[in-house]
Amino acid sequence: MKVIKILSILLVAVITLCTVNIPCTAETADFPKLISAKALDAGSIKIKWSRYSDSDALYAIYRKEKDQKFKIYDFSLAKKGEKQSYTDNGILGGRNYTYTVGAVPQTSFEDCLCYTSMSAENDRVTVKLSWSKPDTLKVYRYAVLMNGELAVLEKGSTRKAVYTLPYTKQLNDLDFEVYAISKTNLSNHDTKGLSAKTVLKKSVIKGSKLVADNKIRIDWTKSKGATGYFLYRKNTKNGKYKKIATLYGD
Repeated sequence: MKVIKILSILLVAVITLCTVNIPCTAETADFPKLISAKALDAGSIKIKWSRYSDSDALYAIYRKEKDQKFKIYDFSLAKKGEKQSYTDNGILGGRNYTYTVGAVPQTSFEDCLCYTSMSAENDRVTVKLSWSKPDTLKVYRYAVLMNGELAVLEKGSTRKAVYTLPYTKQLNDLDFEVYAISKTNLSNHDTKGLSAKTVLKKSVIKGSKLVADNKIRIDWTKSKGATGYFLYRKNTKNGKYKKIATLYGD
C-alpha cells in the first residue's frame, strides 16, 4: 500500500519580528512612533503606532520588501479616541515586509471644487458629493471633511460619493469639503521601520481514495497564502519520501 504525504510549498512556521528603537527623545517628535508589527496569519500583518495628534489624524502607510525603498502603500484615517493601527491584507505568505508611518498635515491638502446636495427622509440624511480633480496632481486619496473634521477617505480614482447620516435639525449647517492628497509635503517618517514575516501553516491530508487503476485522489487542507504545494511519496513503510510533483495554485 502506498503512503502519500503532502507538504505546502512554503513551510515557514515562525513569525519574525524585528524591533527597532526609533529615535524619539521628545513628545513633539516630527513623525509617528511605531510600536509593533505582527503577522496575524499568512495573509495579513497589523502595525500599531503611538498617537501623533489629539484630534482626527491622517497617516501615510509606507511599505517595502528586502532592500527596496519605502513607498506609500496606503492611507489610514484615525478618528479621535481610536487606536492607531492598520492591517495590511495585501501580502503574500512567507514574505518579510517592513513598515513605517508618516502623518499627513492638512497643509498638504489640495482644495477641490466640490458640489453638494442633501435630502432628508425619516430619520436619515442622504448627502451626495462630487468633485473635480486638481490639474497636474497625482492623487492618492481624497479627504472628505464634514464641518472641518476629517470624515472619510476616498480612492484617488473616485469623483463622487454618497453618504447616509443620522438626521439632524441643523441640516443646513452641514458643511462638506474635499481635498486631494498627494505624497508631497508629508511629515518625516522613521527610515528603519518595523518588520514582520508571515506564517504558512502545514497542509494536512484529509483523505486518499483509489478512483481508477493506478490513480489515487488526494484531498488536503488549504494553507492560506501558499502559492502551491509539493507532493511527496514513498513506496515502502521504511522508505524515504521523494518529491513527485509540484502543484501550483492556492
